[in-house]
Amino acid sequence: MLKKRGSYWKYLVVLFIIILALVLFVILYKTTPALCDTQECFFSKMAICEPSKFIYSGNITFSYIIQGRDEDSCAINVKLIRSYWRGNTFDSLKGKSMTCDIALGKTLFPEEDLNNCHGELKEKLQELILQKIHGYIIENLAI
Repeated sequence: MLKKRGSYWKYLVVLFIIILALVLFVILYKTTPALCDTQECFFSKMAICEPSKFIYSGNITFSYIIQGRDEDSCAINVKLIRSYWRGNTFDSLKGKSMTCDIALGKTLFPEEDLNNCHGELKEKLQELILQKIHGYIIENLAI
């Protein structure tokens, strides 16, 4: 009789471990953002604020991660990975990131509207813009 009771508990423990592993797998699967290969895929995920990741490669390479909804906006993390403009001050921005809150349903690259962003990358981009404007003003005053 004791032998049967001991094997019963072993089955319960094994069943519990299997159920726990399945639950952990589902949680990890749901929290891992999908990878988008195209801009269209990324914009479609952004429109409904579905967690996903996209890397845009142009003169500047950005990594975008849609983190999820925050009331009536979609939180997107933007990280500058690399700049292909040699000798440019964009090199100092490498690795910097910001979080942008984009209105639900809107599809645009988050850095196009810095008013909705916050973080180190935004601050550094604004500094660069102000330096450029200052340079233009100085050039035009010297005429």
